[in-house]
Amino acid sequence: MNLKRWMFIPGIVLGVVFCSVALATGWPQLESRLATWDGAREVQLPAGVNPLEDPHFAPVVELLLREGFAVHTRGQGDTPDGLILSRHQGARGTRLILKRARDGALLALEPLEDAPPSVSKRAANEDQRSTTKPGAKVLSTASVSRSRPPAVPAEPLRVQSTPQSHTMRVGSSAAAAEMLVDMPGAPRSIATWPAAEEAPQGFHLFVLYDTALVHFRYRSGQLERIAEFTPPARVSRALRLECSDFDGDGVPELAPVWVEDIYSVDEGTRSRLHSWVVEVGPARGMKAGSADLEGYLALVDGRLYLQERGEYSAFSSDVYAVEFTHGTYQRSTTPVTQAQHWVFNHARWPDNERVLIWNDDQRLVLATRSGAEAEKAPYSTGTLLSDFGTYVGASIYVPLEEPEYRSGFSAHDKVMARKIRVPRRMLPYGDAIFTLARGREAGMPLVGKPSGRDKLVQINAGQTGLQARFPFTPVDAFILDFDLLEQQGGNPGAILLLNEKQDGTGKAYLQIQ
Repeated sequence: MNLKRWMFIPGIVLGVVFCSVALATGWPQLESRLATWDGAREVQLPAGVNPLEDPHFAPVVELLLREGFAVHTRGQGDTPDGLILSRHQGARGTRLILKRARDGALLALEPLEDAPPSVSKRAANEDQRSTTKPGAKVLSTASVSRSRPPAVPAEPLRVQSTPQSHTMRVGSSAAAAEMLVDMPGAPRSIATWPAAEEAPQGFHLFVLYDTALVHFRYRSGQLERIAEFTPPARVSRALRLECSDFDGDGVPELAPVWVEDIYSVDEGTRSRLHSWVVEVGPARGMKAGSADLEGYLALVDGRLYLQERGEYSAFSSDVYAVEFTHGTYQRSTTPVTQAQHWVFNHARWPDNERVLIWNDDQRLVLATRSGAEAEKAPYSTGTLLSDFGTYVGASIYVPLEEPEYRSGFSAHDKVMARKIRVPRRMLPYGDAIFTLARGREAGMPLVGKPSGRDKLVQINAGQTGLQARFPFTPVDAFILDFDLLEQQGGNPGAILLLNEKQDGTGKAYLQIQ
């Protein structure tokens, strides 16, 4: 009798667990999107819908109210920064659709077919399996051939834009906002340039790989391979890619940076930098417009700057300008400034007297830089305490001036170099700086699965200090890199380089938001 009683108790516990799971998965996409929504907590229903009696909307209204959302019907208010919930009847049945009000971006789809429970459950499972990992549901996808397509004549890249501008205009349709495009290979960094002849749905995409720089054209969800630049030196890994019109002729120039890892038994591993200014021809082709500059290249206020690696540090204090003279790009003969900051870990913002810096704790610090002494050691005026997560991106190896030992003094415990991570990108747009927040974790080795979401962050400088906003939809993938583009209406959009693995060795995708 006692044995039966003890067997009965686990049955009750399991039954409660299964019931909880079943209830928790009633609206999986809606609940997921609502939990991560950072905008106004308002939801607009279609006009004429009774939120308390409608058989489709009433259960969802209860969910919205429990989550703290204000609910109203169309005509009772406006939700420019909120959400819109509507019902759609199509070939695949009736569905609830959750959209972002400011641009109509599709956030969630929930099936509402009036079918027996087993059929509804199977349909929901099919919808869940059809969602492309990672990120949001794909409305239309384009498979990209991994073999090089036949040669196709390309139109000139010249556009009517200001020399310092590297944003572009694209459509703000819901399909574009949630589209995933397969990326060939293992891309590390991206840059974009508008295609005037194909606006608003097309643009040029430049992708940096470990051994090459590839020019694609994006049109209506498809990528066409245009040209490739192979670095004329031995390289090991890609580091960073910049793109701008450095000479003001309306045609973009590219600034790729690679590293060459040099292994030595006596000195350990050290990374040598290789970088060029690459010119994009009016027809097919890319060519080097400079000699190997052997340093980091960074874009600041439309100008290109060069900083070399230190002998025993990630960077030297000298910063040079890259100038176009005698038909080629060269570094200035003397440094234009000396600073104690990496060209990759700070930005001159929001004016020329202050800088925004990634500190050692991966937090953003706003500091002054007035005067020669402040240029070398800016004075901190505030720190943004938002958690941006631990970013693990590209890296370089720097030799140690004095070897270190983990334990004892055996040869196997000797450490002769250290690995330094390159900070995540900071990209100016208008009066704001955009960067990424690492909310996704790789999980435990061998047995764990990635969880969490990455998202872009907008940083503004207000009278009370730095402020962080999250204007874009979080993604169920690792954001390796991103670029900004100008949508219709002037609001920024984003092109995200996604990967299923944090180190960039998994399946890669391109997403437009």
